[in-house]
Amino acid sequence: MPAAVAFSMDDRSTDELISQIYTAATGRLAWETVLANIGAAVSAFIAHLVALDKKTGTPLFSHVGGVISPEANLDYIRTYHRIDPRAPVLLAAPMDSWIHCHERFSPDAVAADLFYQDFLIPHGGRWVSGTKIFDDQDLTIIFAVHRGRDSCPLEPEALVWLDRLRHHFVAAMQNYRHWRALHLERDVGIQVVDALRQPVILTDSSRTIHFANEAARRALDSTRYVLNRQGLLGCRRAVDDAELTALLEMLRLHDPGGTDGSERKFLRIRTAGEGKPIGVCLSSLRPAQVMAAFGPLPLAMLVFHDPSEQAELDPFIVAEVFDLTPAEARIAVMLAQGVTPPAIARARKVSLSTVRSQIRGLMQKTGTTRQSDVARVVMSMAPLI
Repeated sequence: MPAAVAFSMDDRSTDELISQIYTAATGRLAWETVLANIGAAVSAFIAHLVALDKKTGTPLFSHVGGVISPEANLDYIRTYHRIDPRAPVLLAAPMDSWIHCHERFSPDAVAADLFYQDFLIPHGGRWVSGTKIFDDQDLTIIFAVHRGRDSCPLEPEALVWLDRLRHHFVAAMQNYRHWRALHLERDVGIQVVDALRQPVILTDSSRTIHFANEAARRALDSTRYVLNRQGLLGCRRAVDDAELTALLEMLRLHDPGGTDGSERKFLRIRTAGEGKPIGVCLSSLRPAQVMAAFGPLPLAMLVFHDPSEQAELDPFIVAEVFDLTPAEARIAVMLAQGVTPPAIARARKVSLSTVRSQIRGLMQKTGTTRQSDVARVVMSMAPLI
């Protein structure tokens, strides 16, 4: 573990951050901005503000500030929140206390934990200190600061300073809860999807476009392969339209008990030119399975893969195509690029046994028995291409 660094924060800068907390609580400043500034002050990976429904365990809102990719955020929303070992510890903690992961989870426990090894450490995170800033019989709101994998736990001086901010978070949260009740946000999932570079459209069984990120809006405007028909998603060719309707029906979004949220469908749609078809991955987003991050309605997420615009393999697309975990997808891409398992372990800062276990999972999901076959199948991007 790297040595602790000296921490100092002058009163003027502290007062400015306190003012930002109250400004965000009235909706006039994004929480992400405030949290990023707080995280930077203590050399954090990210700072996080999340409200959890005690009955369902799902977040009512979640704001993240700092160095985190939208892909990582989406990974957490769709997959890893279910196995985060830190959440129950924070929920059970007294209101005025700080919980530090290095005091609760030993190095051996971290080395054996799927959340840490598959998600947190490969994405650059490692150390977390968190505290409750609101707690009643229905709701808990947590403020947490995360240090990166190459850093160390927070220093005592930094914790004293953060605890000073904590008291202002407690007061400001009363204002924020009132403001948010008046201005209901669909913040978590929409913000994440909007930041993805791949075209992504959220729709329902009636093909109503609930959301399209910037890349998808450009695709809709170009009409090369998808169309916006007065708010309804359409394809250029009638045969593709018919298949899209059939696949959305197979996801059974209208049936509350239809799927477990992991089912995926695939579609190839033709473009206006003579190029390769566009691959489309369809996956269901059921509120109970994705932390209600996309609102109260079950939706389908359509991720588009245009081979003509992809210079190299995209782990996010690979994960969608083969139903891989995000960690498995990144390893699959590295294998396809010729990287050896020991080099993968060093690059991802996980154990070689973890990588080998993930490769075995890759073989099972891709129907292969050798690493070279995994690389071949991934390079082919079947079943999309």
